[in-house]
Amino acid sequence: RTPFSELVFENGPAFAAYPVYAYSVMVVSTFLLVANFFSAQQIYRFQMSIVLVGVTIPWVVTMLAYFNLVPIKQHEITPIIFGISNLIIAMALFRYLLCGITPVALVLIVEKLKDAVLVIDDRMRVVDYNPAAGQLLDISRRSTPGYPHASEFPLLWKCLNDAGCGGASSYEISMEIKGEESYFECSVSPLYSEQGRPRGNVVILRNVTSRKLAEKELQLLAITDPLTGIYNRRHFFELTAGELERAD
Repeated sequence: RTPFSELVFENGPAFAAYPVYAYSVMVVSTFLLVANFFSAQQIYRFQMSIVLVGVTIPWVVTMLAYFNLVPIKQHEITPIIFGISNLIIAMALFRYLLCGITPVALVLIVEKLKDAVLVIDDRMRVVDYNPAAGQLLDISRRSTPGYPHASEFPLLWKCLNDAGCGGASSYEISMEIKGEESYFECSVSPLYSEQGRPRGNVVILRNVTSRKLAEKELQLLAITDPLTGIYNRRHFFELTAGELERAD
């Protein structure tokens, strides 16, 4: 006998289905957390490990209670366990800023960049890209399924070929696009696995056509007369200096 009333009830026919559903959801969510834990950056793993602890405790204890392996009888301990679990998850959320803006902001920055950003794997396939890259290379109009090969896009292919097999590199390339000469700053940075093996490259393409045309116009204005359009004395002296240097 106990000083408090006890609630005793019989389990209905749907009771057996509920644990299957509830535990399936918990197992799948835990699996996704574990998968993201190993793929997350190092600075976020401590936060995710706290969440994993908070998520793992309830379904382990409820499984033990379901099979009557908990020593406390006639009392439902699941609400208490969920309360403890929520406190642990709350610590990860608020004390360690699990939902801080940094990871979200990083993705948004890449998505909103005007520069084309592409991820190329070790088989020279385009596995990811931002909207600017899709618009520049017209990736969305491909009809073949799967990851496109970099050679399908002349601008990207030229950028990768000029980069060669070395490390990170940055240079300018030019190509005729839609009947006009266009200029791009191309940056290629290699990607490596945790074991140091090459996994691909990150390619950044920046359209600098306006700047290059402005530079050419300034260069032309510096050596020509603005009224007549003929070469001025500066151009004459530059040519003379070059010829004298070649003659020596």
